[in-house]
Amino acid sequence: MVLRMSTPVALAVLTEANESGPYAVSRALMRIGVDDAPYSLFHTRMGQPRLRRKRGFAPSGASHPVVSFSDEGSLRMAAVARSEAVAGLGLDILDTRRLDRCRTDSAARRRMERRLCHPDEISDMCAHHDLHPCDVLALRFALKEAVSKALGTGLRLGLGLGAKHGLSPQDIRVVPTARGADIRVVGRAAGRIAYLGASTIETHIEHSGSLLIAVALLLR
Repeated sequence: MVLRMSTPVALAVLTEANESGPYAVSRALMRIGVDDAPYSLFHTRMGQPRLRRKRGFAPSGASHPVVSFSDEGSLRMAAVARSEAVAGLGLDILDTRRLDRCRTDSAARRRMERRLCHPDEISDMCAHHDLHPCDVLALRFALKEAVSKALGTGLRLGLGLGAKHGLSPQDIRVVPTARGADIRVVGRAAGRIAYLGASTIETHIEHSGSLLIAVALLLR
């Protein structure tokens, strides 16, 4: 699948449990017309995937591809993009059934809102009359994850991955709109955008059954 954003973003599903990330990245690169041979996959100290040029391959003068991974249950996907304008790419997959309890348990929903949302987001949760509050929460959860990956850190949600370097979910604010969502950043998230020399965050949402697929492009 190729998403037609301002820069094309190719998605590739890891088709088998033992399929490697590099193989999926190779398939995704081919979908946007990029030769995968010069690149190898590695992870930064913050746990984020990156592509680097292999030794022996002369610089091409073209922009460097960016990559992101996400998994949900047995599904794992890779996303790649390449453009001089792209400073970062983030992908997140969310099975919205994980939030089903929030539809019937208002106390559970409020706990999730406090964990993920800025007070301004909580106050306008019911302002989007065409969406159930849990659908707004799912949209915010997935997009915050995708944006934090595009910023190169991930989210800080607990004691696991991202606990030391991840961004606070409250630093990334998601405002649902008729065409998707607008992103506003403050605090450390705003600092990361400045550090990476970017100015705009473009997002895209895909729905497939209970799955919500969020993509964020960080643009210079």
